[in-house]
Amino acid sequence: MFENSFRRFFILQWKNLLLKKRHWLLTLCEIVIPTLLFVSIVAIRNTGGDDVSFSELMIRTIYIRPQSTHKERNKKKTLHKQITHLRHV
Repeated sequence: MFENSFRRFFILQWKNLLLKKRHWLLTLCEIVIPTLLFVSIVAIRNTGGDDVSFSELMIRTIYIRPQSTHKERNKKKTLHKQITHLRHV
């Protein structure tokens, strides 16, 4: 049983290697595109400017959303007070 499954796995890997050899341009794209995306994300994070804490991010998020009802405004004011209090503690 073990020998049979190992042989199937080996054949599958061999077939995969042959396909990668035949379609070398696609294989190259499979390696280069994710690498470039990863490097660009790291570069953007490193040059992102000021470090923003979680509380500042929450405050920015609160003020960006539209205020529609009186009840929501009171919730946001209370949350803002709590965050401001946490920042000073």
